[in-house]
Amino acid sequence: MRLPVSSDIYWRAITEGCHIGYYRGERGGKWVVRYRKPGGGKGYTKIRIGEADDVRDADGEIVLDWKQAQTKAHEWFDDQARGGVKPAGPFTVAAALDEYTASVKARTGAIPTDMRSRVEEIIKPVLGHHEVANLTQKIIGDWHEARANSPARLRTKRGAEKQNERSVDDKKLCESGAPPPTGT
Repeated sequence: MRLPVSSDIYWRAITEGCHIGYYRGERGGKWVVRYRKPGGGKGYTKIRIGEADDVRDADGEIVLDWKQAQTKAHEWFDDQARGGVKPAGPFTVAAALDEYTASVKARTGAIPTDMRSRVEEIIKPVLGHHEVANLTQKIIGDWHEARANSPARLRTKRGAEKQNERSVDDKKLCESGAPPPTGT
């Protein structure tokens, strides 16, 4: 069934706030997409993403079949969800933490010292190189396990060459209620 020539757009919801549309003009159809921010912001942002393959064969760039139009629409929806910013490369845990600490500093005027030390000394050295999209429950679980089995960190004098630590066995003794060994 061919749709009649019309300036009306036939919309199909992809997800809430994300729609792909088709309209048929005299010289063939066009694919359009529209996006509304979660929470129902005011109105939609709408663009044309390509021509439909009604008259010419799809090339994946300018002339799109249904599947290609969906792929291009999803890419555009993802860009819109990120505020219209396309990622420059892999988005790592380190980059995510940098953005988060920058947003905390912008909101509060400073980054809390304990947050900075946790990010720089505990999280980034082990997880910083991982791409956020590739994090798995196993990666996070292994990291938690390693943290739980590592020596407890103790207060260390500013500028000290080595971090004071309590051995893992001492840590377990303290958790069991036994007094810590002397000399720590």
